Amino acid sequence: PNANFAGTDSFTYTIRDSFGQLDTAIVRITVIAPALEALDDTASTTAGALVAIAVLANDVGTNLTIIQVSNPAHGHAVTGAGGVINYTPVPDFTGIDAFVYTITDGISTDSATVTVEITRSKKDVQKLLEDTTDDPAAKTVGHAIGGLCFDRSASANFLRDCDALINAAENNDPNTGSALEQITPKSLTTAVNASQTSVQSQMLSIRTRMAALRTGVMGINIDQLNIQRGGWTLSGRDLRYLLASAGEEAGIPAINEGIMNSGPFGVFVNGAINLGNQDQTENQTGFDFRTLELTLGADYRFSDQFILGAALSYTSIDTDIDSNGGSLDTQGLGLTLYGVYYPSDRFYIEGMVNYGQNDYDQRRNVAYQLQNSTDVNQRFDSSYEGHQFFADVGAGYQFTRGNLTFGPETHLSYLDLQVDPFQEQIPGNNPGSSWAVAIDKQNLESLVFSLGGKASYLLDQSWGTLEPQIELSWLHEFKDNNQVVNGRFVEGAVVPDNIFQIFTDPVDKNYFRFGLGLQARFDRGPSVLIQYRTLFDYKHLEMNTISTQLRWDF
Repeated sequence: PNANFAGTDSFTYTIRDSFGQLDTAIVRITVIAPALEALDDTASTTAGALVAIAVLANDVGTNLTIIQVSNPAHGHAVTGAGGVINYTPVPDFTGIDAFVYTITDGISTDSATVTVEITRSKKDVQKLLEDTTDDPAAKTVGHAIGGLCFDRSASANFLRDCDALINAAENNDPNTGSALEQITPKSLTTAVNASQTSVQSQMLSIRTRMAALRTGVMGINIDQLNIQRGGWTLSGRDLRYLLASAGEEAGIPAINEGIMNSGPFGVFVNGAINLGNQDQTENQTGFDFRTLELTLGADYRFSDQFILGAALSYTSIDTDIDSNGGSLDTQGLGLTLYGVYYPSDRFYIEGMVNYGQNDYDQRRNVAYQLQNSTDVNQRFDSSYEGHQFFADVGAGYQFTRGNLTFGPETHLSYLDLQVDPFQEQIPGNNPGSSWAVAIDKQNLESLVFSLGGKASYLLDQSWGTLEPQIELSWLHEFKDNNQVVNGRFVEGAVVPDNIFQIFTDPVDKNYFRFGLGLQARFDRGPSVLIQYRTLFDYKHLEMNTISTQLRWDF
């Protein structure tokens, strides 16, 4: 039969025998159409993404062609080459869509239904989580979670936790954003801030010692001492002359040196308590901190113009993260070399260099509840190390008016603070256990210029001298410390999507330091200094330091 023919056909034929006789007959043939059946199809795609559906691949029949396609409710379907229907869902739709197509073999027709499941694309899943929060760091964490969950290559625990989070977002759970912010490990950048306060405490302890050297703790500079009794005044210079004369008359030429300079070698112990808090900002979590700093040092006067010393500092910092976010315990050791040089009686140059090692033990709490019965209450612990280097150089000039000593002072301080890479321990396999993270190396560089002044007044006492002090400095930061810290999920796959960023606030550019002190020098014993210092006009940071320094000279 001809192609695409079904029905009855006939033909005649004629025969002849050997005698030449002829006869004719008719052959009638019924052509039955082959079987034709259009079978239903299924397909899947992501929102807005075209999918080519080979609908004829499973249909029964020969020489099949598509002759009609209905309009789907949530997309567009058009016939393509080779028996394919190209379906494109509208960009924002997810769910089930369907359309009907009709085929023919040239003889008869049949119809079937195509059902298409439209799911979110990776980009849609990432955006779904990002849109639940306004927190910049939480958005990058949501982007990472969405990509890892879409690819399905992370651990089973991670897929469990991310599926619950995405399900909550799809159902407009108002707790999704706060859950994502809980997962975001902002508190893991606290180590840099805490260590910076420790460095400042160590630096100020050494500056205090060098200031004491300038006022003559190693060999009291009696030129600045004026003794007033009953209306008459004995100046320090007069006293020096009298002591020298008395020594010569008594046959003890060095008597003045014994009183004025107790020896070239001196030791000191400094203890400081530093209390403060960091306000929560868009980029960083808030925290309260308590720093205990203990410094033991010794120095040697090589000449009246030059002193060198060394000091060992121990610091312990207890940091409590706001909103029960966790804690950070820091232990540090630092070695400082320092020196003072006096080009003249009034002008001085001083400096120090320090290297230190810090050990950190941190706990991060993650707790949230979702409406889909997900209840997370996890604690992630981590231990890691870091180190610090700082250098400080300063110069000043002292004026003396009677018992009053005052003068300007300037310093330039450089700090390089680094925290090693680390990762949190996985606490188990309960809900939320997969949110353990690994954090890359953190680094902070600071270059601070300070300009200020100090003043002190010497009061003669029966047991020695008492000297109240006051200081005020303006500080300016040259470096831009708005750093970005990279992190990843420990149970996430090793893929490009497994990365997020934590942003930090820069160090304030301009602020002030104010200090009060009281120093007591005993005639036959150590010297004692008590100081209070505070920062003001520093954004989001409050810090108050109380320190005590004991000094002996030999």
